[in-house]
Amino acid sequence: MTTVEKERTVAASVTAPAPRNRARGAAAGLALLVLAALPLVLAAYPISTLTRILAFAVLVLSVDLLTGVCGLPTLGQAAYFGVGAYTAALVGIHVTSDAAVQLLAAVGAGLLAAAATGWVAIRAKGSSS
Repeated sequence: MTTVEKERTVAASVTAPAPRNRARGAAAGLALLVLAALPLVLAAYPISTLTRILAFAVLVLSVDLLTGVCGLPTLGQAAYFGVGAYTAALVGIHVTSDAAVQLLAAVGAGLLAAAATGWVAIRAKGSSS
């Protein structure tokens, strides 16, 4: 097979989504719809538990993406997760019990911590491993 034929084969496979990818997309969409509808049918405790599960799933996916796919050592994503959690707790105790304000404060604190340490991490040379 010549280089041109290989390029045409690759281009054809990229432009036409496989049926398996469509099925995965449909399954993901259905899962999102089910998750969005759960607060309508479940009590507070199961919703709280599912929220925690989803938050930890996002944390695990970030570590998997960085380490497994990119092959880079983790830089402590849990630290930013912890900064946000502590900020939300402190805002909830000392400022307000409004969940939206706690969430915004947690995201803002995690963002600031990530920006401060990320600037140094991106400019660092070499690897620690």
